[in-house]
Amino acid sequence: MIFVLLTIVLSSAVAQQEQLTLEYASLVFRHGARSPVGYQSQKAYPNDPWPPESWPQGYGQLNFNGSRMHFQLGRLVKHRYTVENNLLSLNYTRNELYVRSTDVDRTLMSVLSQLSAIYPPEEDQRLNGTIDWQPIPVHTVAIEREDLISPHAMTCQRYDALLDANKKSAHYKNLTEEYKDFFTFLESVTGMADVNLKTVWRISDTVIVERQWGRNPGDWVNDTVADKLQKLGDEDMYLMYGDSNSEEKRRLTSGNLVGQIVARMVNKSKPDNNSLIPGTKLVLYSAHDTTVAAFLSALEIFDKKQPPYAATVFVELYSDTSTPKKYFVKTWYLNKNTVDGFDLSDTSKLLLPMSVRGCDILCPLDKFIELTASVVPNDWEKECRNKKSNSSEDHEEIVIISVVGGILALLIMMLIIVFCSYLHRRHHRYQQMKEIQ
Repeated sequence: MIFVLLTIVLSSAVAQQEQLTLEYASLVFRHGARSPVGYQSQKAYPNDPWPPESWPQGYGQLNFNGSRMHFQLGRLVKHRYTVENNLLSLNYTRNELYVRSTDVDRTLMSVLSQLSAIYPPEEDQRLNGTIDWQPIPVHTVAIEREDLISPHAMTCQRYDALLDANKKSAHYKNLTEEYKDFFTFLESVTGMADVNLKTVWRISDTVIVERQWGRNPGDWVNDTVADKLQKLGDEDMYLMYGDSNSEEKRRLTSGNLVGQIVARMVNKSKPDNNSLIPGTKLVLYSAHDTTVAAFLSALEIFDKKQPPYAATVFVELYSDTSTPKKYFVKTWYLNKNTVDGFDLSDTSKLLLPMSVRGCDILCPLDKFIELTASVVPNDWEKECRNKKSNSSEDHEEIVIISVVGGILALLIMMLIIVFCSYLHRRHHRYQQMKEIQ
């Protein structure tokens, strides 16, 4: 009896999903493979044997495999949204797509590589007979004004204070004690002073990337050391968005992005929607591992592991056949990459279905909005509690003070002139009286 009921429930769920129509999708992803990022344009630590000039194009730049990863991701996206779901037109259609990237070479180049696979040109779109590529717009803002898809590009003093408060958590203290001897070892072999949980990323990133490139970071690096560095990299990512004060950290690092994606799904669910460009069906956000980790954390689906190159979160909006339509959200995570190509027979087998904040995998849109509301800031700048010295309000105060000061100075000068004139007239009258006498 129980088996029969379970079969009926499962059949009903499958039937419901089969009747759903994909209406809209947002993809948040990390760039492809790159060279080490270094530290302030210099070597990450003094004893690194590979200086900036030893890397093609320098530090933090996308390499050929990084481009290939995103080309293969683009093939997956095209198959999922043109073959498996009739979301996009086969040919590039401006109103259907919007692309946003951070203003960083590796993210811009990654999404351009991806777009070349999503929209290879038709014959009448080719620039010439040999180039299988067409230009597609990618939008960005200056990195110092990036408050949407780069969690740490802009200063947020409240977040910095919360991150500093991590040092008081039991987890932070336990990790510090557990790796105390390892940190001392790293200081001796790298020449870097004061290695700790907040600074070890400079070593872990450099060593891991150099090994990926087949380069020797030094004889002190073996598989055991590399594994410890990878684990510390994962822990660093978790400490940034989890551990103590996690909800507020998520609000300050990914809340703006969650808010934008939710708002666009809400607009898309309205019959008279006017979100972004009317008819938009796919939005791509090309960003960083911190972007993906913060976003996953905000949705409470972070696996506490650093997102690999080209890792992608798919947030898809579906509608059913009822009148009026009901809307649902499915969230998937692609935590792998390839340079040779995915098996595209069924892309859902490549993606991990995620339960956002405890909701069903097929989450009603209203429920999704309710569950994510706590991580969407009302005023990010205000919640960051940044000093007014960088705000327009402070600029207005300076202008007012300057104007008032100028008026006061002018009044004082006028009083001095009047007083001097009075003294001059008095002296002149005194001289005339002396002459009469």
